[in-house]
Amino acid sequence: MLAHQITTRLHERDAAAPSNFAATLKELDSDQAQELTKDPYALQFLAVDGDVSEREHVEQLRYVVIELKTTTFDPRDTGQLGFYVAVVDDRLRIPDKHQATVGILLVAGKNDTVVRYALASAKQPVAVRRYELTDEMQKALPDETAIARAFADELDRSPRDTP
Repeated sequence: MLAHQITTRLHERDAAAPSNFAATLKELDSDQAQELTKDPYALQFLAVDGDVSEREHVEQLRYVVIELKTTTFDPRDTGQLGFYVAVVDDRLRIPDKHQATVGILLVAGKNDTVVRYALASAKQPVAVRRYELTDEMQKALPDETAIARAFADELDRSPRDTP
């Protein structure tokens, strides 16, 4: 395990990427959310195939919305992820039971300066991380249409009433 952590440079990646957690969450929440982050994520441990369910219905203490982009970071991605975080916060989160929802945007590449400026005005707690995938794993990911359909299906099943 130690050899793997050294090989994947865990000591450099652990809680290393930029986020706006400190500005959008209470101090304890910010520290806990930041501990979730690695930069880049090493996803070699995943067995990704076409039968993977995007979300299992498991009770959680905090919802974490993870968006995977196959492109490099674009500042507009922050707003899109913020939208998803707001929807999960409104439709799924129970305020007396769950901590604030956070978002993690996984991108193929990023410029930390651009990320910091994009996060400076974001209202939702989000972080941007780079990931590394083999070409075979990249091809196994679902396309945007399948993900959007799954998201819409999940919203339709949401237990909360809409106004």
